[in-house]
Amino acid sequence: MTMEKTGKDLNRLHGFTLVISGSCLNEEESMRRRNCGNGNQLSLEGLIELPKPPELIGGSLAYGAELRATLAAALKETRLSRYEVAAKMSELTGTEISKAQIDSWAAESREGWRFPFEYAAAFEAALGTYCLTELLARKRGYKVYMGDDIRQAEIGKISQQIADLNAKLAILKKGKIEETI
Repeated sequence: MTMEKTGKDLNRLHGFTLVISGSCLNEEESMRRRNCGNGNQLSLEGLIELPKPPELIGGSLAYGAELRATLAAALKETRLSRYEVAAKMSELTGTEISKAQIDSWAAESREGWRFPFEYAAAFEAALGTYCLTELLARKRGYKVYMGDDIRQAEIGKISQQIADLNAKLAILKKGKIEETI
């Protein structure tokens, strides 16, 4: 089967790029698609800042100082005392956690004191924050969405799928298929 119409008649419609014979036919250069093989991959260059994974070289994921600074900032922003944070974390983990431990984990000068990853969820729950989740995501080149942002992202995803299907439908309605025997 072959399509009778080619070229500009089959150009990109509503977010869909038609790939014919290995070439991309773009409606607008301003949309700047990055990957012709995946016509649904929009270049967001200049529109939003997409997180990028770090280059994985020796020491690139050593972020002890940044972790301590993140812990300290979260503790500073909360209205809870460090005693209250320790008590909540102890309750949530079933392990005794002291104010002195929290002080050591957050202190810039206490490099030898490592914050146990197993306490991350309890720390965030006690303070009502997602600072450690966001820190880890940033270090791996991801972004974390919560609350209504998730609903909005799903709406956007479904809207794009509808637009893509409508574009494909429009192309199919315009094209004429010749049968070859």
